[in-house]
Amino acid sequence: MLGALLWIGLLTFFGLALSSWVKWRAVATGLIIAAVFVPSGVGGIITGILHTRWGFLLNVPVSMTQLWGRLLGAHEVPAQIALPSEAILIMLAVVSLVCIAMLNARIRAREVVRG
Repeated sequence: MLGALLWIGLLTFFGLALSSWVKWRAVATGLIIAAVFVPSGVGGIITGILHTRWGFLLNVPVSMTQLWGRLLGAHEVPAQIALPSEAILIMLAVVSLVCIAMLNARIRAREVVRG
């Protein structure tokens, strides 16, 4: 349940933050897809060039799969791509905070005074 809530929260923050910056729905949908796949590609490049596993932190689906596997006790992740759970949670928190900052910058609450 916790893994599903984390995934839903992350996708919700992604969707709200990115769509608040764009006017058209089709462009916002493309941005959301690009926001998941472009960092995955960059993370793969980092992993391949530097011969490290830390590039997988940018690959959100891989990180979430590892976190779900640990939460459920379902499977062991190979050592060459295993990331610490704390690093995955920190990455999720940073992404969520960036999305919240984007929302805060774009959407400002205003008080309406009628008189």
